[in-house]
Amino acid sequence: MSEATKNKIEATIAKLHYQPNRNAQSLKTNQSYLLGVSVADISNPYTPRLLKGINDYLQSTRYQIMIMDADNSVQLEQANIQKLLRDEIDGLLLQPLNNQAKKL
Repeated sequence: MSEATKNKIEATIAKLHYQPNRNAQSLKTNQSYLLGVSVADISNPYTPRLLKGINDYLQSTRYQIMIMDADNSVQLEQANIQKLLRDEIDGLLLQPLNNQAKKL
């Protein structure tokens, strides 16, 4: 690519305030840059602190979080995990309802 073409592209990007589409980029990279977070109960006073800590850590990365609330229901927790996995997240953080592992 010539320097003139490169400069023209860069000028157009700046003029239009172009922002890359994360979904389109994920097709090429096979990374969604999404982390799923399933919490036991979003109204629990501890949960906002947990979510803030996760969010604060991720601020310096390209990752975003998708938050799912299980509302103290094991069935809803399992459904939330399945939804997150279908959305092809890159990772899953789980605040489990209990310590009894179940196969999904």
